[in-house]
Amino acid sequence: MTRARLHTLASVFGGVLTVGCLIALASVLAQAGTWSALVEVIAHHWLALAGLVAAYMGLVGLQALAWWRLLVATAGAARPGLSVGIFSLTQLGKYLPGNVGHFVFRYALTRASGTPRAATLAASALEPWLLLIAALTALVALGDVDWPTRWGLSPIWGGLLPVMALIGAAVGVIWVRRQGWVEAIELKRLITPGALQGVFVLASAGLFFGVLALYAPVPMPPVSEVMAAAVLAWWLGFVTPGSPGGLGVREAVMTVALAASIDPATAVAAVAVYRGVTVLGDGLVFLLAAVWWGFKGRHQLAAYRHHLDQAAQTRTAKTWRAPR
Repeated sequence: MTRARLHTLASVFGGVLTVGCLIALASVLAQAGTWSALVEVIAHHWLALAGLVAAYMGLVGLQALAWWRLLVATAGAARPGLSVGIFSLTQLGKYLPGNVGHFVFRYALTRASGTPRAATLAASALEPWLLLIAALTALVALGDVDWPTRWGLSPIWGGLLPVMALIGAAVGVIWVRRQGWVEAIELKRLITPGALQGVFVLASAGLFFGVLALYAPVPMPPVSEVMAAAVLAWWLGFVTPGSPGGLGVREAVMTVALAASIDPATAVAAVAVYRGVTVLGDGLVFLLAAVWWGFKGRHQLAAYRHHLDQAAQTRTAKTWRAPR
């Protein structure tokens, strides 16, 4: 079976899984008690939710800075304003079918900004790798070795996850180097983007705890348990092919992970509100980036393309020789 065929089948599987999770969650959300709890929290805590949206927008900004630092690590230099603007403009593409639109658009615009092809490819490969490593590391840091047992998993996962993170870190760098995209990547240059991605993952999980706290479930699960559930859900949604933005998959995982601690209806309502916070935050970041693109971004790209054309013409004129 060809690689393209496998990719298609994986995307179809992810799409079917997404639809199934959404149907199951919608059936619980449609219940009178769950829906009323959701509406009540939005009506009485809209100011707190607005603050969470603003905080999430700031976290997307951290991811944009991580993209800029990745380009610095692979290309040697990158313009911060243009790199951050391109990331912010393309991040909404993750909600398109296939869950790869943001990577594709980001690659295209970054190449148009003048970043070499090899450096852009390397940064595009390292970005999801760093995110996965950050999520695994955060999951290990948040709980003790007993958390897999509490979620119905084998205790061995508590020890396997850090090993997986270390192996993934080594394999990721080796793979990128062997592609020939860059001659060498200094590992110390990956520390900053990796740390920024780690802060994003942990802080995003903290935002979910903030949403759940608005419902004040009794008893309230420990902070580490709630955040670990959010990180695990984020990780599984990220690696599920064909699931736009992990939609449905993340919500289902968080609901199942918290079902033993709180009422399932409360968990579903909380994850639905949290999804609304993140989608709204991504949308507002996109709108701000679109304004930037209209006033400044596209002009920067046009000016750089003109500069490249002039440089190419100069090189051609210097190398051309009149026939004898």
